[in-house]
Amino acid sequence: MLIYKLTHVSTGKIYIGSLKDSKRWSSYNTSSRVVKSMLETNPNEWIREITHDTFPSEWTYKEVVDLENELIKDAVLTIGWDSVWNKHYGANAYSPEAMAAAKAAQETPEWKQKRSINSKKWFIENPDKAEERRIKITQTMSANIPKLREVQLEYIRNNPEGHKARQYAANVAKQSPQARENNSKAKEIWYRNNPEKARELHEKITQTKQTPESKLRMSKGQKERFKNSEELLKLKKIAKDRFDNPLERRMASDRTKAYFNKDGVKEEHTKKQIERFGKIIEVTFEDGTIFQCAGRKALETKLGCAGILRVIKGLRKFATCKESEFAGKKIVSARYID
Repeated sequence: MLIYKLTHVSTGKIYIGSLKDSKRWSSYNTSSRVVKSMLETNPNEWIREITHDTFPSEWTYKEVVDLENELIKDAVLTIGWDSVWNKHYGANAYSPEAMAAAKAAQETPEWKQKRSINSKKWFIENPDKAEERRIKITQTMSANIPKLREVQLEYIRNNPEGHKARQYAANVAKQSPQARENNSKAKEIWYRNNPEKARELHEKITQTKQTPESKLRMSKGQKERFKNSEELLKLKKIAKDRFDNPLERRMASDRTKAYFNKDGVKEEHTKKQIERFGKIIEVTFEDGTIFQCAGRKALETKLGCAGILRVIKGLRKFATCKESEFAGKKIVSARYID
């Protein structure tokens, strides 16, 4: 093990590094991409020297790297970052140039997308740690809600167009196939691990959506979005993709079944259907299949046939379905359900 220093003759800038295998020193050109390229192009412009090659017997390479970082730190404090090729020492001490480059890289769409995917992947693979982090973040945010809200409102007031652009970008990102799949998996894990909280959350969301203010706000938002035909087509495609996803269909089916299994839900639903469409009609097909629907017109539309009322009154023996999933089936009886 050794610690070395490279000095660029024309500029006087130095580079400090370490090497685990001392035998490689004669052919080693550092791990820095910038310095390595310059060394390989013009090796005569550099002075190579070993500053430390003797260490306590109990030291490992970790202690050598710690000493290397201390030497870089001393050099930065003595001659400044401008005279040092190293970009950082330790995990949290970076040069202004490295900080600016890192900040610029973080603004690129590729970096943001990669970070988003990695973050969601971590949450899916570590549900217990993710829940601990969620609780901690929630507690911290709850303690700072007034301050955060004030900062947010000030930003929205001063940057209305920027706020709209950020909202639109966030919505587009959420609708990507990868984002929907990750979100769906994360939700499924959370709902499975927190059944009571999931039920409370579902009831709370349902109650919120039923308020007049919420309905009006959602209606306005939908109308505004549907003014753009491209947006409408995009939403239809998203809905179709979600329906084609077996996991999404199963989760939707489970939610529907759980909802209708609650006490009084079926009766309330039937009551609303009757109020909206009329009486419930039950039809029996020739093969014994039974189908129910509220309202004669709605039933005839779904079945793709006419004359249901005449079958109910006994004026016709049967009615044949045409343009629907029941096409070709023959209705042999129909009746109102009290």
